[in-house]
Amino acid sequence: MTKQIKADLALLLVALVWGASFALMKQAINYILPYTFLAYRYLIAALILCAVFYKSLKNINAKTLRYGFLIGGVMFAGCALQIIGLKYTTASKSGFITGLNVIMVPLFIAIRYKKAPGISTILSTIIALSGLCMLSISSPFTINIGDVLTFFCAIFFALQVIFISKYSPMLDPFALTIVVLLTIFLFSLIPAIFYEGMAADLNPSSIFALLFTAIFCSSLAYSLQMSVQKYTSATHAALIFMGEPVFSMIFSFIFLDERLSLKGAIGCVLVLAGMLISEFDSKAQAHGETV
Repeated sequence: MTKQIKADLALLLVALVWGASFALMKQAINYILPYTFLAYRYLIAALILCAVFYKSLKNINAKTLRYGFLIGGVMFAGCALQIIGLKYTTASKSGFITGLNVIMVPLFIAIRYKKAPGISTILSTIIALSGLCMLSISSPFTINIGDVLTFFCAIFFALQVIFISKYSPMLDPFALTIVVLLTIFLFSLIPAIFYEGMAADLNPSSIFALLFTAIFCSSLAYSLQMSVQKYTSATHAALIFMGEPVFSMIFSFIFLDERLSLKGAIGCVLVLAGMLISEFDSKAQAHGETV
């Protein structure tokens, strides 16, 4: 098994964990306000990584701080815009618009390097986005302020994927992840204190959601992403992350008894088909694309 295939499987695991966390996050926000939840989540995640990978702390240098702050700031901006946007738009539309980052990654790379994406990249992206549309859109698609904010959220998430591909290969992945998590924590802490008063109703449900998202969705997921994304292309990574809404729907169907419609099932198949097409062409893409 090549390093790239291992990297793709690791990134697919990241998408699976993020998809599985959707129901937990949805319940937790009923007890903990959004920015407060983010602050607690990323503080716990950072402390866990500091304890487990304490030897990597000595590798935190000026470059790690600079690029970690950049990636963390971009990730926080994406999360913040997504949370604010959800006040004005539906969760399904938010999921679809956020998924547009899979188009933005190859587009930004094409603009930066003046090189058009390959036919297989275009084809796999169109197929995957068609599936995501079937998964997410259930009513006439109108545009409101929440949709606009979520669109900018997608831009920041696309930049996050590109920046991780660009900067993580030159740095200790665990040191970089620690700086990124602490950056998100600090940015979340400001509105959590001044706008939400750090209000939190801690109960078994909210505590479990906090610990799950901190340990698996943050410490584990971001460490994997920082460690392995250098073995694949940014465009390919973005396509793999489109598996997140598929896993979210599957876990909701299994554990929350949510109905999986024929339209949703077809959408899942299309997203997976787009990912497979990209996988078959991933070797050529990895050799031909530099971020």
